[in-house]
Amino acid sequence: MSQSIFICYRRTDSGWAGRLQHELDERFGDAAVFRDRSIPAGVSWRTHIESVLDTCEVMLVMIGPSWTQLTGRDGVARIWEADDVVRQEIERGVQRTDVLVIPILFDDAKMPAREQLPPGLQSLCDLQAVALDDARWDYDIEQLGNQLATIVPELKGSDTHVRVTGRAILAMTGAAAGASLLAAPLATTKTWGQVSHAGTIADRLNAGWIADALARVGGIALHMAFLWGIVGALTFAALYLALRETRVGVPAGVAVGVASGALAGAAGAIVYVVLKDLLVLDVSEPLLNGAAVAAAGIVFAGRIAALAGGVDRSVYLTVGAVGGLCAGLLGGVLDDANMNSVGWAVQAVVLIGALASLFAMPTLSVSPAPMLAR
Repeated sequence: MSQSIFICYRRTDSGWAGRLQHELDERFGDAAVFRDRSIPAGVSWRTHIESVLDTCEVMLVMIGPSWTQLTGRDGVARIWEADDVVRQEIERGVQRTDVLVIPILFDDAKMPAREQLPPGLQSLCDLQAVALDDARWDYDIEQLGNQLATIVPELKGSDTHVRVTGRAILAMTGAAAGASLLAAPLATTKTWGQVSHAGTIADRLNAGWIADALARVGGIALHMAFLWGIVGALTFAALYLALRETRVGVPAGVAVGVASGALAGAAGAIVYVVLKDLLVLDVSEPLLNGAAVAAAGIVFAGRIAALAGGVDRSVYLTVGAVGGLCAGLLGGVLDDANMNSVGWAVQAVVLIGALASLFAMPTLSVSPAPMLAR
């Protein structure tokens, strides 16, 4: 599918543009939507943008409250500058008779008056605009998507769509629950050794103690890598299936999930051993387990954020850490009550469910500012 929808926006409005792109990508696929963040490296950005402008079927012009008031270094409104990128994009769009230009008003913005725009852009004031209100965002996006599906022939198949976010959340959480049942027998089997806590850290730094410590790290890392590898394999397979809507992505999801799960398990094992054996902290087993799962959650969060694309990764990492801590605490408490399998299932579902819930929050899709002087 060609990039049928072109999003024109100011750099100061990149958050709103990213949020809109996230919704349109979710409904129509990222191959149908263009924003200048997808220009390949080493390619002339001007030539690339012009080629998309000459072939797109819809141009969405993002207009915020200060759209006509932004000025350049000389104090002149940027929309009046001949070399302004946004002005050039709109002029190229309105000059085409076979493209539909739709002003998108957001953040309570109003359509500018004709006298506020240069002659080549004044026809924009005659076009019916679409308002996106934060308080009714889902409804407004739904209506805009329905209009686009009617206007652009290749998008009509998405008239009756199901939100990918909902599918992703259910798929990931359900997969984590199923994986925890498969891994339950392993969760009750712990084969790693012990290390001596006698003396100071300096006293313990000898060949024998180090060998015991490394063996313990290896044993716990292998154990947790197997557990989280199984969860990761099914979770990411489900995520790839939900996002790509095809089984072609499932093998790749399994591979990514196994790698991510193994890395997450190893990270958790290292944290556990460092806190319990190296630092010899006088903390409860549930808290140690919580710290270990928090480390695993950060690894999973980083991978999921990378798949989501154009998001605030700090939010994902925070949810991964906090969700992992809470999941680990719950699992540790259940382990202390000799409910190992239940504890393992709870922590897997809580952690993955917390991360999956982020797919329902499009406001996180705030892309970095583009390199172009918009």
